[in-house]
Amino acid sequence: MSDNHLKDSEPISRIALKSFDYTQIVQIADIVYCQSDKGYTTFYFKDGNKIMVSKVLKEYEGLLPSSMFLRCHQSYLVNVNYITKFYRDGNLELSTKQLVPVSDRKKEIVLDYINNMN
Repeated sequence: MSDNHLKDSEPISRIALKSFDYTQIVQIADIVYCQSDKGYTTFYFKDGNKIMVSKVLKEYEGLLPSSMFLRCHQSYLVNVNYITKFYRDGNLELSTKQLVPVSDRKKEIVLDYINNMN
């Protein structure tokens, strides 16, 4: 019998974020974007809350569904469902009104995503 009680085909809908004092279980759909700063990652949520964890962004990039999250910058991972505008100056505007930078190296990936939305 397997320890994993979830079926492999089931997409994950929640993730556990371990902060300094507690572990918070959050809905992935509520994450607007993630920002890295040195060895930490801050998660920003649609309700305005944020949680800082002591893991690098790359670890979460592997855990969060790639169909929902886009790496637009070395320090940012955005939930594509919150993108409302792409500015020519290289910023994404999110539905929460935050501006997130897009690096020159990631600009083509972001534009490809935007141009292929249905």
